[in-house]
Amino acid sequence: MNFEKIFAVIVNWNLKDDTIACLRSLLKAGLFARNIVLVDNGSRDNIVSGIQTVYPDITIIKNKQNFGFAVANNIGITYALEQSAEWVFLLNNDTIVAPNILAEIQRVHRSTQASVYGPQIRYFDEPERIWYLGDIHIPGTLFTRSLQKDRLASVTLPDAIPVDFVSGCGALIHRKVFETVGMFNPTFFMYGEDADLMWRIRRAGFRIIAVPNAVMWHKVSRSAGKDSPATRYWKTRNQIRFYRLHTRGAKRGLMFVLSTLRAVVFVVKDILLWRKQLLTPLYHGWADGWWHKENFAEVYQYGKSSV
Repeated sequence: MNFEKIFAVIVNWNLKDDTIACLRSLLKAGLFARNIVLVDNGSRDNIVSGIQTVYPDITIIKNKQNFGFAVANNIGITYALEQSAEWVFLLNNDTIVAPNILAEIQRVHRSTQASVYGPQIRYFDEPERIWYLGDIHIPGTLFTRSLQKDRLASVTLPDAIPVDFVSGCGALIHRKVFETVGMFNPTFFMYGEDADLMWRIRRAGFRIIAVPNAVMWHKVSRSAGKDSPATRYWKTRNQIRFYRLHTRGAKRGLMFVLSTLRAVVFVVKDILLWRKQLLTPLYHGWADGWWHKENFAEVYQYGKSSV
């Protein structure tokens, strides 16, 4: 794994300070500035110019409007592959990576030779608590079981853990994966696009490995806002869209029942916690997920008005 062939793709939307901090950590981890691709999703003009002033050697691709997380990543991935990238490091802009993150993945790669690696992602505000490490598929469903979620990072873990899913918040993916299964599905706009991609990767037979000693920190949900109406809509809709895309027959019926029960649980919690502003987007997300036959233009239109 040659660092000169690793490209990072980061999507930015109006978070200059977070993005600069992320870029700074990547450079400390040994990534070359010329190999960093920042895709800006229609931020205010001073945001992009401010980042470019601090880091003039990185590549910035400016979208005129917010195309969503999936499309923006696809633009960056396409550019990286055109520059002969062997590996693409997908990274949220509100993250910080440890100085040895790439070295740890490189060390694990020597023995595993996998095609996808996911770091241990911790909460930025609780730097010793695990936010995400990886997911294991629950047979017979499209549900997953998260590993070590919310546990303290002091627990002893193997150097490499085979998993079925890693998060698009931080994932190192070999170019042959994109050449085989494609990139993100643009109709997801945001949320769920990484689950869909990982499912396709898994079904194509590529190995996915979580690397506990490769650490990064995530400022969770700062772009969309935790429990905002837009977040609730997109998460609900896209989870169900994922079920529709990858199930048929009886399994789809099972996922309909389980997802409906999950929605009912959310309704009860939202009422008890006095979050009534989330009930309408929950309903629309559930209904659109199961029945709406959208096209990309419609998805973008919703995202433009809601995010």
